[in-house]
Amino acid sequence: MPATETGSASTKETNPPAAATTTAPDDPSSGAAQNFTNQAKRLYSYMTPFVSKNPRRAFLNYKDLDIGVNNFGENSFEEGQLYGSKYFNQNLERLVNINTKVDPENFFRNEQSVLVLMSRA
Repeated sequence: MPATETGSASTKETNPPAAATTTAPDDPSSGAAQNFTNQAKRLYSYMTPFVSKNPRRAFLNYKDLDIGVNNFGENSFEEGQLYGSKYFNQNLERLVNINTKVDPENFFRNEQSVLVLMSRA
């Protein structure tokens, strides 16, 4: 079933499984911080072959800042289209239209939120 016929923005067929990691070190020393940074970089390098590519895609509610962010400057809509097409595939236009009606002031924005058409808001 195409993603446009489902209630979701993405499907298992268009987006592979993802994993997120977090750390909360008890040791505030710079040595411990460097150790955690090195471990995170090693994990990132190890996981690189397992992420989607060409094009790089992501799951809704999983922020993969490598696929793009919106800085909400003068090129805001263009920035949003870059990551939005990877997150929402062919559903981007439909979701932009819905978000423009539901949240015209873009109150719930974040660096990878669904765009708002400012001319319609």
